[in-house]
Amino acid sequence: MTRNGYDNRDEDVDLHMNRNEKATTKQTAWGMKILKAWLIEKNEDTNFEFPPPDEIAAILRRLYAEARSRDGERYSKSSLSRMRAAINRCLNSPPYHRNINIIQDTEFKAANNIFTALIKQFKADGLDKTCHKTPIITFNLRKLTSSTSGVMSTSDPLSLLRKI
Repeated sequence: MTRNGYDNRDEDVDLHMNRNEKATTKQTAWGMKILKAWLIEKNEDTNFEFPPPDEIAAILRRLYAEARSRDGERYSKSSLSRMRAAINRCLNSPPYHRNINIIQDTEFKAANNIFTALIKQFKADGLDKTCHKTPIITFNLRKLTSSTSGVMSTSDPLSLLRKI
């Protein structure tokens, strides 16, 4: 009970469930969908959330090494990283509240060694698909931010929005 005499547990659950952005929730669902599909393909139990950490670690070791996209290609470095983060979020969120960290806990060291080895292998094979955009050259950046251009200024709402 709270000071006002009402039980706020339902509110607390709602706040906890809504703490993530929609994109994060979508990303978590994506990672778990891949995991569940892989478990089904391997004829494994899809109740991944409940086994002890050592069993989860064994599953993750295999997942990292064997998971492929729909077209049969290996997942990229960023996709594997996002998948691992999504699984970690799911395990630690309602309704499971596992209080384990598949990225840092020592029980998951072997699985994370496989993960790291794959990332290194991607780089060695030239499959690290990270593609950075070219930065705006200094001359053009100065031109945009100069007070005479008016593109990014505080003189009108649209310019102010661009500046922000």
